[in-house]
Amino acid sequence: MKKLVIALLLIVALVLGVGMLLPSEYTVVRTIVINSDEAAIYPMIANLEKWQEWCPWNKETYPDMDSKYTGPPMGKDAVWTWSGTKSGNGKLKITGADPKTGIVYDLHFDEYPVSKCELSLKPVEGGIEVSMKNVGNVGNSPISRYFGLMMDGMMGKEFEKGLEKLKATAEKS
Repeated sequence: MKKLVIALLLIVALVLGVGMLLPSEYTVVRTIVINSDEAAIYPMIANLEKWQEWCPWNKETYPDMDSKYTGPPMGKDAVWTWSGTKSGNGKLKITGADPKTGIVYDLHFDEYPVSKCELSLKPVEGGIEVSMKNVGNVGNSPISRYFGLMMDGMMGKEFEKGLEKLKATAEKS
């Protein structure tokens, strides 16, 4: 029994020790080319109410989500706050906006640090390359750092869904 307890303690120490060596910061990026131009895409990303048409975090996915929009209707300082049982509570604030290059924004969920995000626009052959990026920090907890390793897989799938829907919506216009 004593050997079993010692083995379990060693495993826990190893898991925690490795966790402390993992990065606390994560980056998730997904990119798509949309056969359109900045003038058509920019209003879809800079007007937060328009996110309901393409973003995977919307009333369709979270029927009980209560969204509120404050600040200017579009661009810098526009704010979207939401609350809901499944969606949780959060806030997205556009901190920078340029019709040619896209938007940057802060994303905050209750009890988690703010992550820095962007939706960038770049002209390429065949249209506009749209990149969705989220850079965040999971903190110092070794367990949270393991969670940080999973962010790309979890959040990346959501980014892909949103970008595909943005593409379909923009190319329809």
